[in-house]
Amino acid sequence: MITQIKGRCIHLQPNVAWIEVHGIVYEVYISLNTYKVLQQQPETPLYTALFLQPNQIRLVGFTTVEEKQVFLWLLKVGGIGIDKALTLLSGFSVNELVRCIERGDVDRLAALKGIGKRVAQRIIVELRGIIPKVIAEEQPSMERDAIQALQQLGIAPKEAEKRVKKALKKRPKDLEHLIRLALRGDL
Repeated sequence: MITQIKGRCIHLQPNVAWIEVHGIVYEVYISLNTYKVLQQQPETPLYTALFLQPNQIRLVGFTTVEEKQVFLWLLKVGGIGIDKALTLLSGFSVNELVRCIERGDVDRLAALKGIGKRVAQRIIVELRGIIPKVIAEEQPSMERDAIQALQQLGIAPKEAEKRVKKALKKRPKDLEHLIRLALRGDL
């Protein structure tokens, strides 16, 4: 399983990026949100999900763990495949999408191309109250960046979040200080 890819984006379209890693180029399907980030920062690491289909292999990439988690939740809804899930993530930010689902905003979801009223209703019925509330609440960027840094160092997501929240109580002066405090873990 490929869970993250770090390299340089050498070709970019709104729905696909070619990421070069040590001479190997991976075709990664992306949302418009990821596209916008890669336009500005072509060496942004991508969190990925790999799908083996009868006639192809698809690697899907996201700039945040939250976007990947919401994508995987969307795939659990009947009638939602990779393309529709990416359409939903392209039409909204992760937080907007989760809020639409939690509020039951069928019309807003159905307004996206390829997402009809029935599919929008199914998404709401199957996911309302299930997608973790943590995703719906915007984390400050320093906190989010520290959590991601700890995860990249091999610390489990829940443990990383717990350590960062504890370290924030010490009022770190910057991201580097926050990460150092969180790594100590003996706060």
